[in-house]
Amino acid sequence: GSITIKRMPSQILAVREFPGFATDKEIENQKAALIEAMASNPDYAIADTTSFRVLQWNPPYTLPWLRRNEICTKVLPVAEVSVPETAAAAAVAEPVVVEEAAEAEVEVEEEDEGKAEE
Repeated sequence: GSITIKRMPSQILAVREFPGFATDKEIENQKAALIEAMASNPDYAIADTTSFRVLQWNPPYTLPWLRRNEICTKVLPVAEVSVPETAAAAAVAEPVVVEEAAEAEVEVEEEDEGKAEE
C-alpha cells in the first residue's frame, strides 16, 4: 500500500512513563493515575478525557522490568479549559512530565493498491 504523510499541528502532552507489559488493565491503571496527577496541576488540564495514546518502545522479547511504556494525552493551559473543581484537584499526586510534541508529527495511512488515483 501507499503511505500518506501529513503535517500535524504541535501539541502539549502530559506523559506518564511506566515499566512492564502494557496490558489493558495496566493501561487503565496508568490512565487513572495520569488523570489524578493532572487534576492537581495548576497550569494545565486534560483537553479530552477520552483521548489517550499508549506508546510502547521495546521489542516484544524485552524483559518486563526493562520495558519502557508511556501513556499520554493532549493538555491545554487551564485558562483555555473549563475544569470543574473536584476533591482530586486538591490532592497531591505524583509529578507528571508535560512535553511539547514536535511540530511535524507523522501520521501514516494505508490506501488500497487497486484504488485509482484521483
